[in-house]
Amino acid sequence: MGKCSVPFCKGKATFTFPKYEKRQILWEKAISINFQSSKSSRLWSIHFEKDLIVEKKESFYTGVTTSKKYLKPNAVPTLMLELEAEKSRRSEKIRKALFEEGSNDSSSSLPLSLLDDPMNISENIAQFDRITDKELYINSIIIIK
Repeated sequence: MGKCSVPFCKGKATFTFPKYEKRQILWEKAISINFQSSKSSRLWSIHFEKDLIVEKKESFYTGVTTSKKYLKPNAVPTLMLELEAEKSRRSEKIRKALFEEGSNDSSSSLPLSLLDDPMNISENIAQFDRITDKELYINSIIIIK
């Protein structure tokens, strides 16, 4: 078993991507706009609705029942494709990387770009106070990349 291909998912992957190209593209788009699967790409069963998973399958030729899980031909991942807890943890790591925690000096927690111009430092700090959390998060992703 390999690692699940869904971003931030730490589950054990049980299903390989379909070989049929149209279904494979549907799976890729369900996970992420820019996701490209490979031969080793896999998904965990938690990303599929229960009615799309066949728990036990009987062999047509031998009549032997297997305990291996199979997906129905029309299965596409739809569940838990964005795990909120993991996204939240990543956001926190980004914030910690940008700002020093535990400092009493208010200017030390500001990004260095706002402190670059010593003549307008008070204006820069006031500008920083108007930045929303969403803008801060978006800008932090750009800075880290």
